[in-house]
Amino acid sequence: MGMFLPPVILLIIVSLLVYFVISYLNRAKNIKNRRNITVLVLSLLLIIIVLIIMGVLSFYSNPADPSSF
Repeated sequence: MGMFLPPVILLIIVSLLVYFVISYLNRAKNIKNRRNITVLVLSLLLIIIVLIIMGVLSFYSNPADPSSF
């Protein structure tokens, strides 16, 4: 259970962030401001997805290492 807890916490944090950003974008009227925030959020999500993939690959590449748990 310990190795699944950090991705779950990260998923909850990202979900809350996306919820608040979407609610803000629905209220924002300035198109340029909306575009800048959308690009920023998509960049952050891409970085988070890459970090999660790197973590999963590093765990499965050496699962016998006790420091991985």
